[in-house]
Amino acid sequence: MSEIYYSGGYFLVEPTLVNKPYLNEQIYTISNCLANLYPNDALLPGSKQESEKKAIQNRIALQDEDFNKMLLEISNQLGSGLIGWPNVFMNLLSAKQFKAKFLKHLQDVKIVGISIEKKIANNLLQEELQNSKPNQKYSGIVQILSNKIPLDKKGEFLGYDILGYEIMLFHSYVCNGLEKDIVEDLHIELNEKGLINSYVDAKKVIDYINHLDNVAEPAFWAPWRVDEYH
Repeated sequence: MSEIYYSGGYFLVEPTLVNKPYLNEQIYTISNCLANLYPNDALLPGSKQESEKKAIQNRIALQDEDFNKMLLEISNQLGSGLIGWPNVFMNLLSAKQFKAKFLKHLQDVKIVGISIEKKIANNLLQEELQNSKPNQKYSGIVQILSNKIPLDKKGEFLGYDILGYEIMLFHSYVCNGLEKDIVEDLHIELNEKGLINSYVDAKKVIDYINHLDNVAEPAFWAPWRVDEYH
């Protein structure tokens, strides 16, 4: 019986450049520690990261008028709920429209969707609820998982990413140097995008992380399915 996956939303992301053994020069991840995400922290309302903001503007080659329009759009979509905090698009159409409006000239920017197996999704939601405070604002990831929207199967399957969710952000196995453990100790192959092709193998990595102390930073580690949408 095939697994049921719930959508964790959609991201605009560029492939991440890495220089590590066992990995290609470019990998696909939505980890906030590694990835160039749109929007990222510097582009969010209230950000004081002016130098980083200017560097992003130069990198994506937008004139001041268009760049300011993009910042306003980010603010408006966060306010309306089309973008969940901090940088997840709540539906595929919103991600496509944002990319077409501001980033269509950047061929390396991809639309990827993440999803997670039903039981694991429910465990994550339960953990968030138990640790929540009164009137707490939940992340976009938690909000969209709560809606229990099935995976959109029209995407191109890329593999499973090993991600640790913590306080609205994702850590990656790469942040913790686990690529060596995955390949040498677990004898699991990482594909050309730095992902794992098999759900069974991805689960083995999660079991490895959860059963050994200090292998990775404390977080809710899970195998997230990654699909690209065109």
